[in-house]
Formats: sequence, structure tokens, C-alpha cells
Amino acid sequence: HHAFLGFDPKKKIGILVLASTAALVGDEVAVAVYSDLAGEPYTPRPLKTALFLGSAQAAAYAGRYRLAPTQELIVKADGGRLTLQVPPQQPVGLYLEAEDRFFFRVVEAGVTFHRGAGGRVERLTLHQNGDHPAPRIE
Repeated sequence: HHAFLGFDPKKKIGILVLASTAALVGDEVAVAVYSDLAGEPYTPRPLKTALFLGSAQAAAYAGRYRLAPTQELIVKADGGRLTLQVPPQQPVGLYLEAEDRFFFRVVEAGVTFHRGAGGRVERLTLHQNGDHPAPRIE
């Protein structure tokens, strides 16, 4: 979850945005509302666009990855869709940004998959508060 609270005492404008996502979209909404109320121009951040992911492509990423000695990441493919789960949390969608690079829509984070010499995905890197490598274990 994410919250934004802002107050401009000079213009007497206060804004509170509560979002049920960890992504910073709540901040974007707050800035847009403030700009409108203050009569200032606002240019939104461009949204990332997901590329097409075929079923065979998605299946190549599916597996279990070891993030820490007691923490696994589970990547599942369902047709052309991918999800990543960090147990005990619920799975969240992964969206193709570029070859082997994915982003989340619910949190400011991403995943890069790394292939070995034979082209098989051998590990991933979780990009969230730093880079966290996770070798494939299944």
C-alpha cells in the first residue's frame, strides 16, 4: 500500500491519496490533482507499455529461483502471461518490457532474466531496492 499527504500553506491546498498498490501512481495522482487545483501545468509520466509475450516465450522463464537461503521466487506461465510470487505473498503479473526484461504494475520494481550459453534461462535479478540475483533451482 502507498499513501501521499501534502499541504501547501501558501495556496491552502491539501491532498491525501491512499492507494492499494506499492507503485508510485498515488504520487502521480497527487501531483496531477495539486497542479489542477493550483492552476499549474502538469505533464504525466509516460506509462510503460507491455510487449507481446508468446506462450513458448513465457514457458522459458517459468521455474523456481533462490533469492536467499530460505526464500524462493516462483515464476509461473499461463499462456502468454507470467506471474512472480514471493511466498507467502500473492502472485503478481510480470510484463515484458524488452527481451528478458520485465516490469511490475503494482510496485516500482523489475526483473531481468539471464540466459546461459545454450539459451536456457539460468537466473534472474530482482530490481527492487537494489539488485538481487536469484539462480534458477528448478
